[in-house]
Amino acid sequence: MRYKERPLAQCEWRECRAEICGAFKKFDSRKVKAKDSGKKFFIWYDRNSYPPKEIRSILEGRATNKFSGGGKTNDLFRHLGFTVAKVKSRSEFDALAARNENTRHLRELDGRLRELFGKRWKILGKEQLEKEPIHPGVYLLAYTNRNLAGKRVDIRDVFYVGMSTTSLRARLTQFWDGIKDGGHHSAEARFYKIWSEGPFNSKTAQNRFYVADLPVECEAVKGLRSPATSRFSES
Repeated sequence: MRYKERPLAQCEWRECRAEICGAFKKFDSRKVKAKDSGKKFFIWYDRNSYPPKEIRSILEGRATNKFSGGGKTNDLFRHLGFTVAKVKSRSEFDALAARNENTRHLRELDGRLRELFGKRWKILGKEQLEKEPIHPGVYLLAYTNRNLAGKRVDIRDVFYVGMSTTSLRARLTQFWDGIKDGGHHSAEARFYKIWSEGPFNSKTAQNRFYVADLPVECEAVKGLRSPATSRFSES
């Protein structure tokens, strides 16, 4: 379903990404283009800058004077993994593009996002924790009474997004222990106080936790890192 048929924020993640990239191409094909970037902000993609309001106008089939720009429009693109920056920082992006580094990092990030959202949910529990990788990485958690086991990740089911720079297994174990005693980490403490209102009991709770993660094999000890092993933290 096209953007002009429903609000941008309600579209599915993969569809959004494909539609936005298509809008970039359409913008590039225009004989008379707007300025390379907006007055205050621009979207940086594939070594090119695009005005956020113009791109949203193409996506939704609405004139730019029919909706507001700035924060609300920028957030729609940021939430989908696109880089939105202030015009005054354009020279920094140009310098990166000249070395071809920014494009490479953005493509790596785009590929990782597709890989992460191509994962399938696993029930979070003691058995799964023992299978979790010892590498750093990013993880998604779902919290629902629906059975998501084995189903492909849908952004609408994501309850929490986290990362670990040391070990996914250790971080998720920390989360699992924390929702039972309210300690260990701020995220667990918030769940303990706000959603669970006390110790979480997986045997009696109506909702279950599900996890999907993307490990990144790299050197986790900061003092031992080299530029080649620190891509995860840079991206």
